[in-house]
Amino acid sequence: MNQIDDGLDWLRDIRAKLAQRCDYNPYKLGEYYASLQAPYQGRFLSPEENVTPNQREEVDRTDQSSSGLVHQPLPSS
Repeated sequence: MNQIDDGLDWLRDIRAKLAQRCDYNPYKLGEYYASLQAPYQGRFLSPEENVTPNQREEVDRTDQSSSGLVHQPLPSS
């Protein structure tokens, strides 16, 4: 089978090493990634925090008649 050189072999090597390090267990890999993110938890924004006032107004004005869904405005911060 012909393989295309897409320049991502370095990334595949890293992922293979991580998988081996975690015994090819996706739960262990998830725990490993969570441990890397834990020190930076305060840097992440919740979806509500990541919405600008202009975007909040757009959500408030969403046309409800086309889908029949009721759109609730996002909470103010």
